[in-house]
Amino acid sequence: MNFQLWIVWALVGWAETAWSTHGERPSYMERLISLVGGASGGFLWSSVWPVAEQQAGMSVAATCLGACVGATILTDIVDVVRRMGK
Repeated sequence: MNFQLWIVWALVGWAETAWSTHGERPSYMERLISLVGGASGGFLWSSVWPVAEQQAGMSVAATCLGACVGATILTDIVDVVRRMGK
């Protein structure tokens, strides 16, 4: 794995937080969780669908989609767990 890909995945996760908060300003904890979800989602996507050997540009675009999905899923899971505690 390339270090720059990890940075891109983390930034996609960080940026995804603004889309999933429904008009509310996200806290830094939500952004951090989304950052971790983006990095793990991008990594998992590239592990399951190894398009990196085929085309470099396609690989980055595909794994960014995986980072967005990973950040959304992890943020939603943490939100559900937080609401269950209330």
